[in-house]
Amino acid sequence: MSDNRYKLENIKNNLSDFLSVFDTPEASEMYFHLFERFHMTVPSGSFGILRHEIRNCLIFGLYQAALTLTNHYLERFVKVALIKAQSTQMMTAYESFTKEQETLIDEYGGQALYRNLLEARRLELITEGELAVLQGFRKFYRNTFSHFDNKEITPDVDLHMTQFSFDNPGTPLSSGKISLKSLGMDMGHLAAEFAKDNALVYFLAIDDLAMRFELRQSPGLREVMIANGIEVDRIFSQINFDTYRP
Repeated sequence: MSDNRYKLENIKNNLSDFLSVFDTPEASEMYFHLFERFHMTVPSGSFGILRHEIRNCLIFGLYQAALTLTNHYLERFVKVALIKAQSTQMMTAYESFTKEQETLIDEYGGQALYRNLLEARRLELITEGELAVLQGFRKFYRNTFSHFDNKEITPDVDLHMTQFSFDNPGTPLSSGKISLKSLGMDMGHLAAEFAKDNALVYFLAIDDLAMRFELRQSPGLREVMIANGIEVDRIFSQINFDTYRP
């Protein structure tokens, strides 16, 4: 066997071993949990590729990646909704369409998420309950995983520490307390566990809002889907925004 052939066989074996990591009951359960949300024809629009990538991260157990991509999904949904809701020009009106889009993109593209969410509420693109949930997501999920501001997810507790010497292990040299928040930067497992516990519900919430918006933008497609037995009103209403809080 040539050296290159040997290397190729090793690569294939290593890839097979790597893929076996994801062949788990948890991956299958997540796949079937999300299956109907994707097993349909919906507009690819602004969200299609992104939501499929998040789905794959969830299935493969890449929860921090899923949560961070959902942060992007949230930002994209809010800006797209604001811009599309105020667009009046048809794309075939080339010059006026371009000018209007540039104006709207300048207005919302660089704006803080907090203010864009308030504007979306003012324009009645989201409800008061949805605003409360999205502001919670902004604080706990988006700031933590997109800006590495992890104080919100680190418990406010003290760790009792004692220092010993190897030469005299029975006698403590010193003792004291350290706030867990002061160690947050070194405790990657906290972020990993938090993402594992919250990435799915976060995605479902943003996907509910974004897909309902997409289907309002394409009422003809919505009618076709319903006529074919696809329960869009149930599928994209998994989160109760009036009672759920992050």
